[in-house]
Amino acid sequence: MLSFQQYITERETNIMVGDLDLEFLRKAERVTSFNISTKDFESLKHKKEIQHLINKHFFPKFDISKTINGVNKNTLNKLIDELKAEDSTMFSKLHSYALKGVGPGEAALFFLINDAQLGGGSSAGVDLVVGSNKYEIKAVQTTQDIGGLIAYDFKLGGTVRLTDIMQDLAKLADFYKVSGSKTEINKSSIQKLKNGDVSSIDFSAIEDRYRKRAYEYFKNHEVIFINNSKTKKQGRIEAIKKIKPQDIMIERVTSGTIKPMVYID
Repeated sequence: MLSFQQYITERETNIMVGDLDLEFLRKAERVTSFNISTKDFESLKHKKEIQHLINKHFFPKFDISKTINGVNKNTLNKLIDELKAEDSTMFSKLHSYALKGVGPGEAALFFLINDAQLGGGSSAGVDLVVGSNKYEIKAVQTTQDIGGLIAYDFKLGGTVRLTDIMQDLAKLADFYKVSGSKTEINKSSIQKLKNGDVSSIDFSAIEDRYRKRAYEYFKNHEVIFINNSKTKKQGRIEAIKKIKPQDIMIERVTSGTIKPMVYID
């Protein structure tokens, strides 16, 4: 039997808890990261355990039996929309899940594809391995022009040699008094070099060299282009495509590299 003091204390405690915003507490206590490393995502050894953790703590209402084998753009986008509908904030956290060397969207695909594992740092140009298929993943912005859908605002891998091409672009920009440097030439300046405000012949030759090197980087694997905007499209797969040389253009020079634009549709 409780003493009178214990009864009063317990009653006060119950009243205090009853006054709390339980929905706020539920969100505040939600786990957003786990004590697992990039290596754990690079094999199937603990695949089910990781899927369970994400399911339990990120999307508890999601039916885990809906995860799929293989890569199917339409099915994956439906599942991504379902995750966002349950909790868009938690989806953004999964989309940008902090793992060393892992880019946006990769953890989400690991979660949704049962036979997928991440490529790992030693797998040049491979971000996702699904059975015997290997994919590069690029998190991109997109825009539409008369030629089709363009992916932009991403980089090639660090193994692609671009220093000489950047130097030639800087010389061309300097010759025609277009703003730019060896490390920074913005999109509008590139467009001036490209569209005839200055000689487009010199630029075309430089872009051709870039196109060939970029194609060497892309040619071995299909590329999964994932929308990386802060919009309702975040995380959706824009295209899964084997890139051709004619798809590739120069977007801009920035941060010591050349960012491409690629037709994906």
